[in-house]
Amino acid sequence: MILQAGARLGPYEIVSPLGAGGMGEVYKARDTRLDRTVAIKVLPASLAADPVFRDRFDREARTISSLDHSNICILYDVGREAGVDYLVMQFLDGETLADRLARGPLPVAQAVEYAGQMAMALDRAHRAGIVHRDLKPGNVMLTRSGPGSSLAVKLLDFGLAKSPMVEPARAADVTAATPLTGQGTIIGTLQYMAPEQLEGRDVDARTDLFALGSILYEMLTGKRAFEAVSQAGVMAAILEKEPPPVSVVQPLTPPGLDRIVDRCLAKDPDARWQSAADLAAALSLMRTDSGVVAAPAAPARTRRNWVAWVAGAAVLLTGALLAVTGVMNRRGAAPRLIYATLPASPIPTAVPEISPDGTMLVWSGSNMDSGRHPLWLQPLDSETGRAIPGTEGATFAFWSPDSRNLAFFADQKLKRVAVSGGAPVTICETSESEARGGSWGKDNVIIFSGARIGGLSRVPASGGTPQPLTTLDKALGHTTHRWPYFLPDGRHFLYFASSNGGPAQQLHEDVMFASVEGGEPHRVMQATTNVAFAEGRLLFVIQNRLMSQPFEPASGSLSGQPVPVLDDVPVGYGVTRGLFAAVGPMLVAAPNDSAKQGLGLQWVARDGTRTPAFGGAVVFDPPWIAPDGSRVVTTLVDPRTHRPDIWTLDLASGARARVTFEGDRWSPVWSRDGATVFYMLEQTHEIMLASKPLGGGAERIYARALPELSELQDCSDEYCVFSAWRPQTGTNYDLLAVRLSDGKVIPAAAGEADENDGRVSPDGTLLAYAVNQGGQENVYVRTFPSGSGLWQVTTEVGHQPVWSRDGHELYYLTDHDVVAVPVSFSTAGGVVVGPPRTLASQPASGPDRDLTIQQAQVAPDGRVLIAVARGVSGAPTPYRLVLNWNR
Repeated sequence: MILQAGARLGPYEIVSPLGAGGMGEVYKARDTRLDRTVAIKVLPASLAADPVFRDRFDREARTISSLDHSNICILYDVGREAGVDYLVMQFLDGETLADRLARGPLPVAQAVEYAGQMAMALDRAHRAGIVHRDLKPGNVMLTRSGPGSSLAVKLLDFGLAKSPMVEPARAADVTAATPLTGQGTIIGTLQYMAPEQLEGRDVDARTDLFALGSILYEMLTGKRAFEAVSQAGVMAAILEKEPPPVSVVQPLTPPGLDRIVDRCLAKDPDARWQSAADLAAALSLMRTDSGVVAAPAAPARTRRNWVAWVAGAAVLLTGALLAVTGVMNRRGAAPRLIYATLPASPIPTAVPEISPDGTMLVWSGSNMDSGRHPLWLQPLDSETGRAIPGTEGATFAFWSPDSRNLAFFADQKLKRVAVSGGAPVTICETSESEARGGSWGKDNVIIFSGARIGGLSRVPASGGTPQPLTTLDKALGHTTHRWPYFLPDGRHFLYFASSNGGPAQQLHEDVMFASVEGGEPHRVMQATTNVAFAEGRLLFVIQNRLMSQPFEPASGSLSGQPVPVLDDVPVGYGVTRGLFAAVGPMLVAAPNDSAKQGLGLQWVARDGTRTPAFGGAVVFDPPWIAPDGSRVVTTLVDPRTHRPDIWTLDLASGARARVTFEGDRWSPVWSRDGATVFYMLEQTHEIMLASKPLGGGAERIYARALPELSELQDCSDEYCVFSAWRPQTGTNYDLLAVRLSDGKVIPAAAGEADENDGRVSPDGTLLAYAVNQGGQENVYVRTFPSGSGLWQVTTEVGHQPVWSRDGHELYYLTDHDVVAVPVSFSTAGGVVVGPPRTLASQPASGPDRDLTIQQAQVAPDGRVLIAVARGVSGAPTPYRLVLNWNR
């Protein structure tokens, strides 16, 4: 079907044909209503009759309509006229990148610029859950935004995109000489397809980054990265071979581009750039005001010169001496986003702090992390960092005003250590091991939060007995003060106040302003996490977006309007601590995915053999195996709303099925018959126990007004057991049980110690759980629900108990192992525990030495499913550094 000039499709008048492809014909047209030129893509009648092509056409419309980015072609309208389906899009005056490449390679600066724009467009799509899957030069348009302007990139053709709004397409063809897409078995275009596409495996954002690397290679060299005389040869090259380095084909190419392209084209997705934002930032480092950095040099550093330490920071942040001298003092300098690395850092999710003089970074752990990680110090003019001896188990470190010392929490103590060396010194005791931050003032006064619940204390930095500093405001429902932050005068400070652990109906989260000299504090703003002050502005996180607003530190008052600084700033789970820090014009934030690091799943056989589960799938909540062993239930966070919901994953196929859709659902547990899932939910600040049948049906509520910090642990036919924070004491968790018949809440294990990890035996008569006394956990068993008998299972360490399916064995975790013990019950002797047997251990060496076992579950066939978290030992972890963040 060829539309003639003057033909009409609704209000659009055809002017001339622009081209045709496997998915339709494109025309230049005029919108008679708005008198503007548009491009119209028409699905021919021969294809419209095919449901596959019709589906792809509809998918493209829905996908493009969900995206709004300057480097993505805009969709104006959709329509159907006389049996003809069409899309109305932005008319782009220019040429495709494929047409440009037909004339040879591009100048290096131009290639880097185009690749950077493509990466930013992909980042926008990926944030919406959309994977393009067919990125190629023919789907990249080079166009001018106005007379005299430089060429800009526009991404086209999302017809094969994988989108959360629709099911992915089932098929597409591949062609070697002139890449086209049509119907077949593999989705994509051959020369630009990643290995996982060729093998028919699942694809994600990193698949698009492989294609972008192939395009960048072609722009720089004028040759395709993977070329052969046949389709089979091209596929073999992609799967098995590495293309010649860019700098070999084009000797004048900067070496840094070799590293960028090589990482894009890694066979293993885990070895590639992990987000398009990361790649865009790396490409931005290759550009200066005049082009690409080709011959960088190392600048000198002085202690108090912002310009110098920023230049030195480039060594850490890029692994090469990039010429960024003068970035900070250039009038009107734009913000620069740079990705730092943490060479060999042992901390999975690190809390960053910048030294007051701007020369060093320190990373410490969070007490939500597993393992005892030391403080990790990184001078900004060095490529390597170092662990500080004697600081194992350190959490939430903070600097002295002179940048010579660090304070931190470890072993229920507040300690300090000199950066230059020496053993840590205890400043004071803290009430528990779950401190929540501190700040060191000019007069050598430290204010700190030594517990999850309670007010702030003050203590001399030289040591002494802590004195109460703040009082909880009962009228506002505050139960915790945390994350104190001294302001520049050394007298006033800010802190985060919350009803964390208090009644859900009295939820208040505020930033407060106070003085160490006393007086009534006042509220600065409502907030959800900690704050920082720099460059005359207050920095805070709202829904994972870092914001800033003008702030007067003398009076503690805000002015003006908040503005965004950085997206995707993670907040430490359970501690309401945004993983960011700022000093002057320098801002550092944790990586995009640090709050999303998932759990790998492995099967452990009876002989101890370990194999990946779900083909290496990653989940974000420890999974629970269904009674029949066919699937697991877990919590996944919706990337668009950042709210958790309940999902099931099929053990055989890995297919996912969503159970809840409302958000704010967590802690899923199977019913004993596997037909229903129980979970916790929150509505209007009220915590409830609910369930939902897997076959469809309404959500059922069993109990309301449960304590704020409640996590469902297990369910029998009669009861559901959950852990709940005990706000009366401010120190412990109890195990409570909800009777399903009437919703009545009764104690299950509620002693003076900290009880958690409750698991009901298969016959419903025993409860296994962990008791934390003095920082050491052990496993106990008691009768349930009466609690009339109590037996200790472990004597050294044990937590996370789980019953075998027949109730004759109990599995539990130590610091490094999965252990099984026989368990029997007699009316005369009660519970009898046999000798322990180690099933799986954390390797002491090798590639898995940084895997920590988080949870164990037992399948009906006797295999154990363990969830493991991977640290970053031996692997750099990217951090974001923003220079001139306030420009």
